[in-house]
Amino acid sequence: MTTQAISQTFNSDHLRRAIRIDLLGWTAVGAVLAAAAGPLADLLALPASWILGVGLLFLVGAPVCLWLFERLTGYSRSLVGWFTLFNLDAGVLLWLALLMSWLPVDGALWWAVAGVADLCLIFGIIQFLAWRKGWGLGD
Repeated sequence: MTTQAISQTFNSDHLRRAIRIDLLGWTAVGAVLAAAAGPLADLLALPASWILGVGLLFLVGAPVCLWLFERLTGYSRSLVGWFTLFNLDAGVLLWLALLMSWLPVDGALWWAVAGVADLCLIFGIIQFLAWRKGWGLGD
């Protein structure tokens, strides 16, 4: 019974679209981080190599995840759960970092980070709702 429930998959056009846009967004974030590693390192007082490494990880990792994701015919409950959890956690942590002044940002950069946090939360909510609907948990 447990094995059968875990291995069940479902399809959702809304979920597929949300995850696709999510991964394309992370690819764009990786490109921006890799291209602007020097100025961001000065602004955030972090080593440029760290920012470049994270940027390259997203720039390479997100398209690989997208390619693998596009090959799937259905999604397992845990796969969708990880996407949803990552987005919701990232949104909450970014907002917490902004509100608690853990990031040395102000002005336009503060609003840019707030926008990214909002997008993470929006995608997490969309993915959660599609996940619930795909499993018959919501209308």
